[in-house]
Amino acid sequence: MSCVYILKCFILLISFHVHNVFSMEQNCKNLSATIMECSNHIPKDIADTVEHVKLVDINTKDISLSYSSFTGKGWYLLKQLEISTLDAPLGWIILYNNTFSSLLSLQILHLSMPGLKSTEKTAFVGLINLTELVIKGCKRLSSFYLLQMLKDENSMPNLNILKIDSLNKMAKDPWKLTNLDKEFFKALAVRNITDFSARNMYIGIVDVEALILVCDTLKTLDFSHSSFYLFAATPTPCNSLRHLVLNSIQPQNKWDNLNVENIHGRVKLYDKFYFFKNIVNLNYDNFFTNVSIVKNTFLHVQCLDEFNFKEISVQNNLFRNLDVVLKADLLFKKLEKLELQGNTLEYLNGGIFTSMSSLKTLNMSNNRIDVMQKINSSDFENILYHLKSLKIIDLSNNGLTFLPSKTFKNNPQLTLLYLSNNRLGQITLSSTFSLSLVDLQSNAITHLDQKSRQWFDEKFQYNKTYTKFVANLYGNPFQCICKYETFLQWIVHTPLVGNPSQTITCSDHEHDKKITVQFTKNLNKECQRATRLRNMAIVSSITIITVIVTTVSTVAVCKHRRKKLRQKRTREEIVAQIQDNNYHFQYPVFLSYSNEDVDLVMEHVYPDLVGHLRRMFDTPRDLVCTGDRNFRPGRTIFDEIDNCLNISAIAICVVSHQFCQSNFCKYEFEQAFALKKPIMLIFIEEVDEQDMSLLIKQHFNNYTRISLRFHNGDVIITPNWERVCESILDFLPK
Repeated sequence: MSCVYILKCFILLISFHVHNVFSMEQNCKNLSATIMECSNHIPKDIADTVEHVKLVDINTKDISLSYSSFTGKGWYLLKQLEISTLDAPLGWIILYNNTFSSLLSLQILHLSMPGLKSTEKTAFVGLINLTELVIKGCKRLSSFYLLQMLKDENSMPNLNILKIDSLNKMAKDPWKLTNLDKEFFKALAVRNITDFSARNMYIGIVDVEALILVCDTLKTLDFSHSSFYLFAATPTPCNSLRHLVLNSIQPQNKWDNLNVENIHGRVKLYDKFYFFKNIVNLNYDNFFTNVSIVKNTFLHVQCLDEFNFKEISVQNNLFRNLDVVLKADLLFKKLEKLELQGNTLEYLNGGIFTSMSSLKTLNMSNNRIDVMQKINSSDFENILYHLKSLKIIDLSNNGLTFLPSKTFKNNPQLTLLYLSNNRLGQITLSSTFSLSLVDLQSNAITHLDQKSRQWFDEKFQYNKTYTKFVANLYGNPFQCICKYETFLQWIVHTPLVGNPSQTITCSDHEHDKKITVQFTKNLNKECQRATRLRNMAIVSSITIITVIVTTVSTVAVCKHRRKKLRQKRTREEIVAQIQDNNYHFQYPVFLSYSNEDVDLVMEHVYPDLVGHLRRMFDTPRDLVCTGDRNFRPGRTIFDEIDNCLNISAIAICVVSHQFCQSNFCKYEFEQAFALKKPIMLIFIEEVDEQDMSLLIKQHFNNYTRISLRFHNGDVIITPNWERVCESILDFLPK
């Protein structure tokens, strides 16, 4: 009996083990012949053909990482390993000694372990072929353990790429920050590090003088999104450094903006800046987070040696105005590419490019250069004057409505011109025969006029003999109507329509009708038929129209004269009634305004309105009713508003942001509307329609209004007070 029981238990145990193993294996899948992904599972063995393993969503409550995790069959042949664990808020992860020592062929190791708290000294020993280590999201891991690992020369002796991201992110106290000091770079120096990044970190100090220790091999340095207390520079150039990325860095003494005005002079380059002399690519995006303005500035930067900058990116820095002439020949002599997109630029002095004679690519997309185009058209036309080597220019998404014909007159080598997502209606440029592409996607082109067509013809003619020319006009609202028939006949015989990469369609037809030769023939027939019918209608209608016009004109003149006489008599009667104080309204005008605007109204609106009305009606009485003067004490505000409106003939509202926000002001407007009072609006400032109530918005869009503005200390009202008072008299009911 006991033997049978033992046998059943053994079978049950075996079944459970097999089910568990099968369940575990189900957590792994092959993404390709050489890539495997496992979720919350570390397989004991892997196939010899697998070169890359991704261990994702590892829950360290169920699975621990140790030497035995990677000792099974196939692991020693693995070349790339990625480990991503779940966060461990109630428990910490420790990498024990020799955890990866059996991974003899591993070349790339990525660790994303939020719960990683510490590593034992020899955790990375044995990775003799590892060339790339990425430690990301280890917010609890102190830099002490990273330094301890790097100090061990047996750990990753062939490491070339070290990327740390969000390391020790939970430590914000200065004495707990990661320090990239001499001790750290000395530990790096025993390896041939070519690429080092410390992103999204709180760094205490970056000792650039110590960084020289790795400058025989270091090519790329990235501190993006990191903040640091001290960046100690050195005048010694870093010989091997070619790429420096400082996007969104946050130094302790960071400027939120750059505001400079009326500075002219020579500036000697700070000697410690020569550390960056050999850099080829510099990224300095998202540094100035507030609006920066530079006005009327000339700087001559003196350098003792030539710099090697070839590509500089200064994107998304909120440089609204850069009115600066910059002369720095040795600093920018080799610069070939400049990224200025996304800076909200409204003005850019072309003098900033004075020393960039080698610049070939300029990206100024996603700015607001249209402001400069409208206000400083001549400066805009000469913005690229100094860039004689320019080959590629991107002005996309700048709101441009036109391009002066000589914009690119000094850029004979220009080949690629990107102008998409603007509001251009035509394109007429001077001779830019080197162009091979002009991108005009999604502009406001309804047709091309004769000058634009002539410009395109020159490009196509040049194309036949020399270089290929491509124009992209997709997404423009072309109008296929008889008025533009000449344009449509022209376009179907150009390479624009024959280009298979784009479809030219009519936006005024259903389903975006494609423009073809057959379509233009059909349109021509429709236009000719319409012309004949129109001519017949014109001829047959001239006689009838002449008779009707003569009759109607005679009747209209008589009616107009009678109407004028009635208006004159009505005016005279109303004026006499007001002079004799017999008019059935106590006040001709009720003036409505916000208490926030009372000073402005009482100084610039009320006295002028009262004075002109008194002169018009030749009476000393106050003819304007206001809440401040005419509300009776002790009554409710709404009752007094109703009373003032009932004793007044028309309502004049002084509209501002405060008026639109005031419940009392809105009530006064609504009651005047309900009582069918004539309403006139005086706008003392620009008001967004979204801030207006529905009734005010309807009145704003349907009726004329009065504008009161200040200019050089003077008050300007349009129309003038005489015209306003005449309108008031016309509105007064008999």
